[in-house]
Amino acid sequence: MSNASSTEEIIEKNGNKSYKRGENSIFSKTTFGDTEYIAYGSINIEQLAFISLDKKFDRASMVIKQGEGEKVAQHIEKFIKNLAPAREPKAIFHANYVRNGTIYPEGEVGILLDNTAIDILVNETLDRLRNLSIKQAKGYMYVDTVEVDYNDSNKMMRIKRHPEQSNFEPQNDYAVYFAAHE
Repeated sequence: MSNASSTEEIIEKNGNKSYKRGENSIFSKTTFGDTEYIAYGSINIEQLAFISLDKKFDRASMVIKQGEGEKVAQHIEKFIKNLAPAREPKAIFHANYVRNGTIYPEGEVGILLDNTAIDILVNETLDRLRNLSIKQAKGYMYVDTVEVDYNDSNKMMRIKRHPEQSNFEPQNDYAVYFAAHE
């Protein structure tokens, strides 16, 4: 499928903005029987495990007021616990998390998830991918299989180039990228 065109911004009478495809739109669709897609993805543990609450590095998930960090961490912990009630995830608030290995130990306010919380979120993400279905017009798509590589090597997307080296189960705890500093 292909749809290529410029978009035009339209300002409505009430001031809202909307976008319209240009008149030079090209659309084509070719279908020959069943279509199969193969996709590869990666879950970034560094971004999953640390939730920034600080504007310092322009990556704040949300900005909090003094004293709200612990409450936000409790809400996150409760949400993750609801995904796996038999497990005990932890979301820990701290005012100064510093990324391991940085030249300047400049920290930021945030919440760090423990290994259990990360594992619950990874498994929830994989479960949602396994159960993904997309329905559009007269067609639909669903997931047949999901292959997982708990990649603890330095090879990016190892499952794509060297699937025989894949770890189908975690061999170690997830990497920890941040540490609390005073």
